[in-house]
Amino acid sequence: GFAHEYRGNLPLNYYSSEVTREQVQERAQRDGIPLDSLKGIRFAMRFDNYQDIVSENGIHIIDYLAAPLAGDDPAYFKIPHLIAKIHEKLNGTGLLFILLQKDPGKMSGEGGFKTLHRANLYLTLDKDESGHCWANVQKCKTRSTLEGYRMQYEPRAFGLRPLSEWIPRKR
Repeated sequence: GFAHEYRGNLPLNYYSSEVTREQVQERAQRDGIPLDSLKGIRFAMRFDNYQDIVSENGIHIIDYLAAPLAGDDPAYFKIPHLIAKIHEKLNGTGLLFILLQKDPGKMSGEGGFKTLHRANLYLTLDKDESGHCWANVQKCKTRSTLEGYRMQYEPRAFGLRPLSEWIPRKR
């Protein structure tokens, strides 16, 4: 949603480990999104070493940050370190969205609770037992009072359609 609606001056870079540029274009056309709205996005397939390509004063979307393999098994414990390396490269500039896979009902993505450490804003997406989709604020450095809030949404092409305001999460 953010990438195709962004109209700012900073370069926008979308790194995917799952979807090719052609698949993104096909999805956009299928969902009635003009390809012109994707024009300013620099797209690249990428699987690792994001710290080598992110740049200061840019916007970067990593979809998604996967655990490196240790033999045949994913080394999930390394994800917080990978995030720290990317964070150091940005040196407090630019904007970075890191998408992580997450098991349903968990409060953090692959890599565990330590993936929250560098985040200014950490959102998780879940479905409840009745099938409603929720965006949950796990961490918000600028407005910690939002932590524990959630918003109901409906998935849509390239984004989410809000169905509620931000409300306190039921315990």
